[in-house]
Amino acid sequence: MKNLYRYSFLLSVVGLLTACSLFAPKAKLKKNTVVLAEEIKPKLVLQDTVTMPFEKDFFEDWEEEAENLQEVDLDELYASFENVPDEDLPVFSDEEIERQVNNLSGSINIHYNPEIKSYINKLTSKRGRKFVSKMLGLSQLYFPIFDQIFVEEGLSQLYFPIFDQIFIEEGVPKELKYAAVVESALLPNIMSRAGAVGLWQFMRGTGRMYDLQVGYTVDERCDMYKSTRAAARYMRNLYATYGDWLLVLAAYNCGPGNVNKAMTRSGGTDFWGIYDKLPKETRRHIPKFIATYYAFHYHKDLMIAPIRDMVKYTQLRRVRVDKPIHLGQVATVLNLQEKDLAKLNRNFLCGYIPAKKKPYKLILPANEASLFDAYQDSIYAHNRSAYFSKNGKFIAKRKDFYPIYGALGAGKPIVYRVRRGDVLGKIARRFGTSVRNIKNWNGLRSDRIRIGQKLRVYTSAKYSRNYKPTKATPKSTAKNIKLPYLPNKYVYHTVKKGENCWTIAKKYEGITQQKIVELNQLANPQALRIGQKLRIKEKN
Repeated sequence: MKNLYRYSFLLSVVGLLTACSLFAPKAKLKKNTVVLAEEIKPKLVLQDTVTMPFEKDFFEDWEEEAENLQEVDLDELYASFENVPDEDLPVFSDEEIERQVNNLSGSINIHYNPEIKSYINKLTSKRGRKFVSKMLGLSQLYFPIFDQIFVEEGLSQLYFPIFDQIFIEEGVPKELKYAAVVESALLPNIMSRAGAVGLWQFMRGTGRMYDLQVGYTVDERCDMYKSTRAAARYMRNLYATYGDWLLVLAAYNCGPGNVNKAMTRSGGTDFWGIYDKLPKETRRHIPKFIATYYAFHYHKDLMIAPIRDMVKYTQLRRVRVDKPIHLGQVATVLNLQEKDLAKLNRNFLCGYIPAKKKPYKLILPANEASLFDAYQDSIYAHNRSAYFSKNGKFIAKRKDFYPIYGALGAGKPIVYRVRRGDVLGKIARRFGTSVRNIKNWNGLRSDRIRIGQKLRVYTSAKYSRNYKPTKATPKSTAKNIKLPYLPNKYVYHTVKKGENCWTIAKKYEGITQQKIVELNQLANPQALRIGQKLRIKEKN
C-alpha cells in the first residue's frame, strides 16, 4: 500500500511539471531562424525534474535560458548544404525511411512500400536532389516552406501560403498541395500531351465545370489562385464520393471513370487495393506524390536547400480591374518589368485584360498593389493608343515572353491552307510544333483534315520565313465537252464515287493525270461525274 502512495505521489509531481511547462511563457525568437533540438536537451532535460518546478525563479531562469539558445539562420543553414561531397550526404536505412514515411500519415493514410521507396530513391539521387532543390525554390511563391508570423504593435498576423490558405478554406488537407509538384512541376504555363493546362493540369471541359474561363485572351487554368481553388473544390467533391484522399488523387489524375472500373474489377476499396487495375500512369502518380511529400518534409534532414532567388516576388496582392487594360501599361506606370508581371499573371495570354463586361483580378507585388489603387486613372490612360484603337479594340502585338499554353501558341501566327497529301504530323514538322498544339489551336477533336481547310499555326521566324500562303484556286466554271465513245480504239475507265484524275491515273501503269486530262480534252478536271467514261490510252 505504501508503494502505491509513493507511485501516486510521483505521478502528481510529473503532472505538476507538465502543467508548468505548458503555462511557461514562450521565448521570442528572431524571424527566419530555427532552434537546434540538440541544443535544448542538455540544458532542460538533464536537470533534476522533481525539484525544478519548486525553484523560486524557475520561469525567469527558463525564459533567459531559452533566449540564449543557439539560433541558426536559415540562409546559413542552407549555405552549409552547398558543395557537400557525395560521400558526406546523409544516407538512411530502409527501416529509417519506413519510419519517416509512416510518420507522414495523417489526414492522408500513408504506408511505406517498395513502390514508394523506388521513387524516394530517385528524388534523393544526385539528379533528383537538383529537382527537389528547384521545386523548393519555386515553392516560395506558392507555398512558402515555413509559415511566418510577424508581430506588429502586439497583433500577430499569420500569412498563409496561397495553397494552404485556399485548401483550409475549402476543407482539403494541406498535404495535397504537393500534388501540384507532380502534376506540373510548379509551372503555371505547362501543357500536357493530353491538353491539360496549368499548375493543376485542368482539361478544358473540367476547368469550365469549375468556373474557369478558357479562351483566346484569358485561360484561368493558369491563374494560381482560381485554379487552386477549383482544384480544391474538385478534390473535395471526389472525396465525397470515395472517402479516401489517395483515391481522390488517383481520380484527379485519370478520371473517376477509370477509378470506378478498377474498383469493380478488383473489388478493392482503397488505392493499393485497386493498384493493379489502374492505368499505368496513375500507378506511378501516387508513389511520386508520396515521395515528393517525403522529400519536402525531410529536406533539411536530407541536406537539400532551395535554389535561391528563383522567385522575385513572394508577397503578393490581388487588385480589381474594371476596364480593359494591358500589362504593359501597368508595368510602365508602376516601374515594373512587364516580363515579371506576365509571370505572375499567366492567365492573360497576350497581356490584355478584357474587363469590359466583368472585372478581373490582377496579381501584383504587395508594395505596388497600393500604388495601383492610388494611380488607377493614370495607368488606364497611359499610352493607350499603342494598345487600343479609338473605338476600344485591342490592337497591340503579342510579345515573345508570353509563352505557349492554353488556346494560344508562341511565335508568329499564320494561317495555313491544307494541301493535297497533308496530314497533321507533316504540317507540325514543317512549322516546328506538335500535332497536339495544332489540334488545340484549332479546336480539332480528331486528326482528320480536309483539302482547303484553314489551320491557325504559331511558329517562329525560323520556320515561317520561307512559307508563302497559297491562294485558293478559284473553281473553274468551264464545262467538259462530251467526246464520242470509241471502245474499239481506246481503253476506258468508268468514274466511281470519290475518284479524280489523279487517283484514276494511279490504277494504270504508265498513265499520268496530265495524260488523262489531254486525252479527254477536260477543260475542268474537277467536274467529273459518277459513271462518266474516261479515255485512258489507245489500244494497240
